[in-house]
Amino acid sequence: MNKPPDPAAEATARDMLWAFAQQSLEHAILHLDGDRRVTWASPGATKILGAEPGAIVGGLTDRFFVPEDVHLGIPQHEINVATSHGVADDNRWMQRADGARFWASGLLLALRDEHGEVIGFTKILRNQTDMKMLLDTLGNRAASMAEANENKTTAIATIAHELRNPLASIGMAAHLLQKQAGGDQPGGGQAGGNTGVTPTLAILSRNVEFAERLVNDLQDASRIGARKLELRPERLHLGSLLQEAMEAARQRAADPDREFNLLLPPGEPIELLGDRLRLQQVFVNLLGNAIKYTHDGGHIWIKATVQGSWLAVRVADDGIGIAADMRERIFQMFTQVSTPMAHAGLGIGLALVKDIVELHGGNVEARSDGAGHGSQFVVRLPLIGAG
Repeated sequence: MNKPPDPAAEATARDMLWAFAQQSLEHAILHLDGDRRVTWASPGATKILGAEPGAIVGGLTDRFFVPEDVHLGIPQHEINVATSHGVADDNRWMQRADGARFWASGLLLALRDEHGEVIGFTKILRNQTDMKMLLDTLGNRAASMAEANENKTTAIATIAHELRNPLASIGMAAHLLQKQAGGDQPGGGQAGGNTGVTPTLAILSRNVEFAERLVNDLQDASRIGARKLELRPERLHLGSLLQEAMEAARQRAADPDREFNLLLPPGEPIELLGDRLRLQQVFVNLLGNAIKYTHDGGHIWIKATVQGSWLAVRVADDGIGIAADMRERIFQMFTQVSTPMAHAGLGIGLALVKDIVELHGGNVEARSDGAGHGSQFVVRLPLIGAG
């Protein structure tokens, strides 16, 4: 049951509202009759509209609307909306008495008598030009950044495409030369004794493979940037996925003199839904990163745990660690830890890790106690049935 209004409280509220209208110079408050004529103007209206009360009262509010809005019938439209709905939002360009424009933010309220009949209107507005200009500037900056990012994505895709064909030709030539240098030549010639050429060709082949992986990363980065990377989800056994990734990382490493430890929870095999190729790419990149920044004879751990409906996989090492300032941006494109241990690369791998994990509905986090204290990357993925 609703309580009857308290006359004393109503009187206090009226006094407070009147004091606000009289004292606030940041708000223009106008009382209008049914014909849009001003019957009272607050001191704030004098400041914002640039006219004395005597020049405002008695006139139509139309003079403070910009000509194009007057032509469209906006002043009367606001009255109609307020009459129908009780209030009309008022966020648009308006003009002062001298014709200078400002961005007004406010509303128009319909005032009613005890029978519900409209007896007038109250218009309240503020000059928000500074805020409008700031928002427009930020919007333009965001649009420019989006355009620049789109151009960067296109450039990356073009570079990757242009590099792929010559790399394929070089790789094929190196493979054929290696095959000829390591076996019998047609016609009975023997090339296997050329011990100086074979190691050189092996080095060439490894570097071609490395360059091809960089090109693949560039293409994946461009696809993600253009939102064209599609996942092919299937049911995956976590143990098999991580074992395959560990073997692939070992094979890719030029000097895999590190001790690997894979730790899985006891009990039933853990299953998740994901794209096998892309998730393997995530863990191969993280393991490759650990190999790159861990000294010879170092240790690398892959630890998996279940946390409710989430799977957490930690790839940890006892390598050089990550400085605090680098942790904040290590997943940004083309970012690398600056160290003599770092081999050639583009700084794309960890950015791809983040994007692929997020496409799977997960997240990734980098942890380290600082330089010389090792690193840990935590990948969280939803388990089957989560959510």
